[in-house]
Amino acid sequence: MELDIFKYDLPERLIAQQTIYPKHCCRMMYANPKTEEIKDFHFYDLDNFIKPKDVVVVNDTRVLSAVLRGKRENGSQVEIKMVSRKENNVWDCVVESRKGVEIGEKLYFGENSELIGEVLNKNWCETGWLMKFKISNGSVEDEIKKIGKYFLPLHLPQKLNDNEDYQTVYSKIEGSLQPPTAGLHFTEKYLKYLNTKGIKIIKITQHVGRLDKRLEEDNIESHEMYEEHYNVSEEAAFQINEAKKNGGRVIGIGTTVTRTLETIVDDDGIIHSGAGWTKLYIYPGFKFKAIDALLTNFQSPGITTLILACAFGGTQFTLKAYKEAVKRNYRFLEFGDCILFENTKFHG
Repeated sequence: MELDIFKYDLPERLIAQQTIYPKHCCRMMYANPKTEEIKDFHFYDLDNFIKPKDVVVVNDTRVLSAVLRGKRENGSQVEIKMVSRKENNVWDCVVESRKGVEIGEKLYFGENSELIGEVLNKNWCETGWLMKFKISNGSVEDEIKKIGKYFLPLHLPQKLNDNEDYQTVYSKIEGSLQPPTAGLHFTEKYLKYLNTKGIKIIKITQHVGRLDKRLEEDNIESHEMYEEHYNVSEEAAFQINEAKKNGGRVIGIGTTVTRTLETIVDDDGIIHSGAGWTKLYIYPGFKFKAIDALLTNFQSPGITTLILACAFGGTQFTLKAYKEAVKRNYRFLEFGDCILFENTKFHG
């Protein structure tokens, strides 16, 4: 498959630069690849698509203020993005510097250069550098929170009206460079409403921080995903399995939830608890065994998250829905609107 298949024209005016309030009032497109229905709703209509035995699975990762600005040993400025924590105080980082860093070099951060990052090696896909951090007094994590900034894509304002706009309301476990955007539409009010209706919300964790190489234009199947860390508790796995056993569906909120669940599901559709790293790459032809419905934001043209959506909804139908979204002036990307693919039969 060629990458051009997964591209579409996205007018710049439709790229959302800030969230709407209340967040649960954003628009939601309903798309069913089996019936080919494409209808307009709002996110607060989501409960109308959730049946009594279904479960909704969300990602409770929390965004870390992981962009640090500091100095090299020669005094020149450097900026890093702490993309993925590998072990205690060891991170895979993107380094922005006029000249490339070297193994063994030390970088200094903080008002008094008290946080030190030592360059260990290139990562396996040569898209970032492994760095070990230490501080003379206090906690490395506390210092990162103190001096770090959020990583914001260029199309977003570099200063948010409210930092919590870049977090889901149920975010808990810090470790992501960016939020799981499909979950940004939930509000405390809407979660309470779902609770009154007896709808189960199950939390799992997958930290968002990709350092993939560029997709090949003429052979997307050969792409390798960068690994992301996940954790699924025994209780979460039990509740999902119980729902499936009783005829309920699993509604995945976002592509991170989808990748984690499809990583830990076996051939019989059983979800297994545990923590680990997923490099699962989902593209058309993939056989979904864990999720039955997918809610996701409208993704950029030609990226792996859009390719995943095409795998679930069918490439031709998904891109048809995207073109309709453009015609109907939906808002795209992180702070934009969302699309619900509801279908228990058709995948491919």
